Amino acid sequence: MEATPLLDIVTRRPWPAVLRGEQGLRQLGRQLRERHARAPRAPRPAGYLDWELSGARSPLIDLCQLTWAIAPISLRPFSEFGFRAEPDRLRRIEGLCEAYGVDPEIVLLAAPECMRTAARTLERRSVTGAAELRETIDWYLGWLKR
Repeated sequence: MEATPLLDIVTRRPWPAVLRGEQGLRQLGRQLRERHARAPRAPRPAGYLDWELSGARSPLIDLCQLTWAIAPISLRPFSEFGFRAEPDRLRRIEGLCEAYGVDPEIVLLAAPECMRTAARTLERRSVTGAAELRETIDWYLGWLKR
C-alpha cells in the first residue's frame, strides 16, 4: 500500500508527528517541488490545502499557501495542530522553503499579497473564512516586523 503524500494530509487536525518535525517539513517541500515540476499550473484537487481556492494557480501561490498552513500562520491555538508548545514558525518556513529550493525571503514577502488575493476570492464566492484570513494577515504582518 502506497503511503499518503504529506501534501494530502496538511488539512487534517491534529497533524501527525511527522508534519510537526523537520523531516516532514522537508518532505513537504520536496513533494510540492515535484508536483510543480510535473505540472506547474495544473488544477489542484479539492482538499489540497484549501477547498474554496482549488484550481490552477502559480507555484508561488501554492508555496505561500503551504507555508502559511505548515508554519502554522493561524490565530487558532497551536495545540489544534498537535504542538505542545508554540512552534518556531520562522524555522518551519525556512525548512520548507529550503527543501523546495527557494529563498524563504521570497515567500515571506510574497505571502501577504497571496493571502489577500485568497481573502478576496473567498469574499467573491461568499465563502466563510475571509474575515478570519484578513485578521490572520494583520497578525502575520506584525509577526514579520519582530
